[in-house]
Amino acid sequence: MGKANEWIILTIVLILGVILIPIVVTEVQNAETEINMVQKSTYLYPQSNGVLGKSVGSGSYTVLCSSTGNKTLKQSTITLSDLHSDLKSLDQATWTFTYNATVTNSTLNVQLYVDIYVTLSNGTVRDTIVKGASYSANLTGDTNYHVLTKDYAFAKYNVIDETDKLRVDWMVNVQTGANGNTTLSLPESKFGSVYYTYESQSEGWGFTGGSGARTLFLLLPFIFIIGVVVFFIGSMLGKW
Repeated sequence: MGKANEWIILTIVLILGVILIPIVVTEVQNAETEINMVQKSTYLYPQSNGVLGKSVGSGSYTVLCSSTGNKTLKQSTITLSDLHSDLKSLDQATWTFTYNATVTNSTLNVQLYVDIYVTLSNGTVRDTIVKGASYSANLTGDTNYHVLTKDYAFAKYNVIDETDKLRVDWMVNVQTGANGNTTLSLPESKFGSVYYTYESQSEGWGFTGGSGARTLFLLLPFIFIIGVVVFFIGSMLGKW
């Protein structure tokens, strides 16, 4: 093969490389975009400002219990995206509610429980999960703090909008009223485990397993072009 023909072929190969290499790189990156569903869990703690957080709260919620009936200690919320920005569902799980509570009058007879909702970001109720769940044992007879627990079987909830909020209303059912309050101590009160699933996307180059096979296949044109270039350079230098 003459030197002129070698230069022509090399030029063609280089032109093809300029055209094909960006396409190959793009295809590899696209092929390596994988979507995985990841499940995690957490406990949620009521905070004094009405937020549900992942860290232990401080302070307390208090309500007057001079008359019988249902009383609201506090509404507490967490924006679903605070669990994860790509949240897809709150998963089926047993949520154990822990109430650390006291009554300030020993003649009071109360139970603590919760109502659970999903609301829009503006507070409008989107879905009522349950009303009247996780009733505690009766709190009466003394003014000491008592840690009371009760389970709730949470069914899976598919997230519609990550800006929605999970709202838990901490409630008291006053069975015997008196001149006194029910107080929920926040540092020892919580619920969970709350299991949730979010979407995780990974992009880039993979060199093992199925990803490695796809990467190698898509890189073959690139490898061929490099081989041809090396061959012709060696040929022109008289090495082959």
